[in-house]
Amino acid sequence: MKAAELQIGYWVCYSKPNGYVTRVDDIRRYGDESIGYEYAISCKRDERDPLYEKAPVDSFNVEIIHPIPLTPEILKMNGFREDRPGITYRYRKFGETTIDVIDVFFHSNGKVTATINGMTNDVYCNYVHCYCGHVHELQHAMRLCRIDKEIELED
Repeated sequence: MKAAELQIGYWVCYSKPNGYVTRVDDIRRYGDESIGYEYAISCKRDERDPLYEKAPVDSFNVEIIHPIPLTPEILKMNGFREDRPGITYRYRKFGETTIDVIDVFFHSNGKVTATINGMTNDVYCNYVHCYCGHVHELQHAMRLCRIDKEIELED
C-alpha cells in the first residue's frame, strides 16, 4: 500500500500469511529529500500475534501493509442487510437530521462497487459511487460522505 491511501483509523493487514489486522493509529514520514522518504504506521498489534504480549503497540513500514478485502461477512458484521444474497448489501441509518445509505454490490466480474449517500434534512447530500474492493476504500468513501460509522473487524 501507499501512505497516501491511509488515514488514522483505517483497517489494514500487516502480516498477510497470518491474517493479522490492525487499525492505523499514526502515520510518520522519515528520511530526507536526498535519499527519499519512507513511511511507517504505528498501531496496536493483532491479539493473535505471538509478539503481542511483548510489544502490543508497534510500528510497521507502509511497504509491508496490505489492504483487507471487503467481504459479505465483514458487511454483515457491521450491520449491512443482505438484499440479494451474495450480490447486494445495504446499510441504512435514520437519525433526527440525517439519513445515511450505503449500498455495496459484488459484481460477477469480481469487482465491488459502493454507492454512498449522506443526506440531511436540509437536502444537503454527499454522494459517492466508486470501486470499493477493500475495507479502507469503504472507510474513505464513508468519510467523504460524512457518514460517522465505524467499521469493525472484531466481534
